Amino acid sequence: MFCSPAAGLRARAAGLSLLALLMGCGGEQRTRARSPLETAAEPAPMTRQLTVIAYADPRWQLLFNHRERIRDRISAASDQLLAQVGMRLDLREIRAWPSAIGELRAGLDALEAEEAGADADLVIVFTANPVDGRSTIDRLEASQYMGRYAAIRSLTPYLDGDPIWLQAAEVLLIERAVARIHGAVRVCGVSVMGDGTGVLTRRR
Repeated sequence: MFCSPAAGLRARAAGLSLLALLMGCGGEQRTRARSPLETAAEPAPMTRQLTVIAYADPRWQLLFNHRERIRDRISAASDQLLAQVGMRLDLREIRAWPSAIGELRAGLDALEAEEAGADADLVIVFTANPVDGRSTIDRLEASQYMGRYAAIRSLTPYLDGDPIWLQAAEVLLIERAVARIHGAVRVCGVSVMGDGTGVLTRRR
């Protein structure tokens, strides 16, 4: 997909702003935030293992190496969760989801209605169905407290030219979903970027 140099820079800047906000709310950063995949920590002494079934919708299946990408994202998220809170994600299987996921909450309802992945502790559906126009965190990741379903939307339209940051951002979405399911408090609201700083838009 062709875009002008200026449009490419704007898309990259928006993507990096998204990643910074996914990594946590806070004040001005004087130095570049390190990728969460660069951090190292000792594993927590007590470990809890969650079995995971992943689903890929038809749009995600169009991505290059789509199964390996799911394995990579879940493995990296597991490493971070193990280091931070002693939780390991054990991916058991990747299955095809028959229809494209649009609104993520509807996707969660569909998973629950079908009792998808009933043999797993955690079920994640991955979609690459893009968001038109303004995007918010809840349009990129959806999960529910004390639930076991999560929906993750690909960030390829924002960070396609930077695979390292693309991986880091999608891993953070998985971590966010697991954290919410297990009781993390939402502190950033639903906006990825407030009206005063611009909005995140899909690259044309």
